[in-house]
Amino acid sequence: MQAFQALMKWMHTPQGEKIAKAAKEKAWAPFLIKYPNADKSKFVAQVDFAYNHTATAKILYKEGHDNLLSVFGSDSKCWSEDMKKALRLNQSSGGFPPQLTPSGRKGSSMPIPTVGFHDPAPSLKKIFNGEMKIYATPNEYFTTKFREIFQKTKLKHTTGKESRKWFAGPNMSYWPQ
Repeated sequence: MQAFQALMKWMHTPQGEKIAKAAKEKAWAPFLIKYPNADKSKFVAQVDFAYNHTATAKILYKEGHDNLLSVFGSDSKCWSEDMKKALRLNQSSGGFPPQLTPSGRKGSSMPIPTVGFHDPAPSLKKIFNGEMKIYATPNEYFTTKFREIFQKTKLKHTTGKESRKWFAGPNMSYWPQ
């Protein structure tokens, strides 16, 4: 009990308030990156102190008079329509999933160019012989070559039993994987 009272007293010192302010700023940063258009007046940063005088903060949605809901600690499928409106999820993209929109802002262009559907499809030789860029993030990618799966594969049988099994019908164990 005395340790708790000492912690409560320390929280209101200049050093405690400075640590709380830093924890709040640290919690707001990822929130504002993920939801840049959110109505900040509907959210609050709650600071929790540990006995070793460290602080962590989380962003909570003010759902009612005494009801707070964690933004990052709750399932987005269970969010109320009011919370979605406060996060401005439906307004930024016309109902399109915000994870797939370019930064959730209107008028911003994708850093990866889109592929036009009116253009002819590339030939299979170009796809399988050239290196492809696979984007992991908008700025980072890795290159790979796809294996030619339509090439003629020669099967080698080592036993007569294996040959009879092959001639009997399709066998998925020979399928190139």
